[in-house]
Amino acid sequence: MLDERVRRRRDHPFLLWEPAPGDGPRRTWSYGEFHRDVEATAAGLAARGVTAGDTLIIHLDNSPAFLHLWFACGWLGAVAVDVNTRYAEDELAHAIALTGAVAIVTDPRLGAVGTAAAAGLRWVARLDPKTGTVPDGRPPGEGRIRGSDQPARSGLGLPGLARSIAASTPATRSSIMIRSWTSRS
Repeated sequence: MLDERVRRRRDHPFLLWEPAPGDGPRRTWSYGEFHRDVEATAAGLAARGVTAGDTLIIHLDNSPAFLHLWFACGWLGAVAVDVNTRYAEDELAHAIALTGAVAIVTDPRLGAVGTAAAAGLRWVARLDPKTGTVPDGRPPGEGRIRGSDQPARSGLGLPGLARSIAASTPATRSSIMIRSWTSRS
């Protein structure tokens, strides 16, 4: 669906972000810009080993990065898991175990970094709340998971992504939303 919108409305506004004070600048993405960022995000996830069927915890407040990750998981055929950002450690551990998550992208301000809950995952990516990017472990200037100001330079070319989409069916699990009351204030 995003590809179709990009073909028809590439330069039209798609997303307007008005962050809370201190969370970065106001920004508008066109369909084309959003598509480019989703592609860069998918490349970054693929470079970290995320493949079709893998489950990724998205432990972020509402943000453009959340949407980039959500769409990128769909592009790869991975399962995006949206969890309550107010979860206490045991609740996050339960969500990870319940979904079989292999990784998590989190904002360090939410407290999941370095916890026992995340210890069994393949990797933990820490979102930079100011830029909305997640450094991918390469030297500075060599790309980002979401590269709105720098293209991802993974060399992947993403040839298998269309096949992941084509292979999915209405019964293919694409996302999980886990929402519940939490005792954390």
